Amino acid sequence: MTRFSLRDWPDHRGTVALWLRLGLGAVFVIGGWSKLSQLLDPARAAGIVSEYVGPSGYINAFFLDYLFTDPLGVLLTPWGFLTALSGFELLSGILLLTGLLVRPLALVYAFLLWSFVFSLPVVTTPGVVSGEPTYTSPALFVQVRDVALSGMMFVLFNLGAGRFSIDERLGRG
Repeated sequence: MTRFSLRDWPDHRGTVALWLRLGLGAVFVIGGWSKLSQLLDPARAAGIVSEYVGPSGYINAFFLDYLFTDPLGVLLTPWGFLTALSGFELLSGILLLTGLLVRPLALVYAFLLWSFVFSLPVVTTPGVVSGEPTYTSPALFVQVRDVALSGMMFVLFNLGAGRFSIDERLGRG
């Protein structure tokens, strides 16, 4: 069995980046595919939109009142917003799996995930009741998940695409 030491770290960076990139890519492909398939199915689209707009969803009253009303509301609907976001999630997951544009995607995701943490007004203090029922979700777990994913994206940005990536072949490793 080979021992890992910090002296060997440069030799293992590419392998660590590969596994991190594949894991994160799989997470985004699975999540994007799942949501997009529901949003593009007329029989299930209303159901997933209502989940995201409902009291336990991500699209809270603030977004409904300001983002999806005139003048933006003419072009932007909750369904369109969720479809675009799910499509981006699927496409970026595929790009991560192939190792193409890894550093730019990692940086975008790192900050995008933090924006979710700050923009979702979640009540996490036991016993505190907000006047707005949509502000009591998506719960502390979702925020912790997004912070962890953001941290992994910052690490991936730092490491680069790693082994067996298109970026490596193009010399952008």
